[in-house]
Amino acid sequence: MLVFEFVCKVYACLTILCVQEGVFLIKVKEAIIVEGKYDKIKLSNFIDGLIIDVDGFGLFKNKEKIEMIRKVANKDGVIVLTDSDSAGFIIRNYLNKKAQAYPS
Repeated sequence: MLVFEFVCKVYACLTILCVQEGVFLIKVKEAIIVEGKYDKIKLSNFIDGLIIDVDGFGLFKNKEKIEMIRKVANKDGVIVLTDSDSAGFIIRNYLNKKAQAYPS
């Protein structure tokens, strides 16, 4: 529930959609990048949009995923949601450096 409140407070331009069976999803134009598959599963319960998991430090070896993230970032933008631990810090910095290396 904290992630839901955080996203709603920080990212005010999200729109809430009512979908089948009375479930409310947050429509997000930007891709959301998360650390792992369980983060992706949890967010997919209330986010309607592209959610990309980077498989933790596996991101550093996966050039195809880095290229895909770069293309999505240039087209629609991205929101990076990682843990506030050292691994999350390293992944955020890595993505930031990759984004600066390829300006749109």
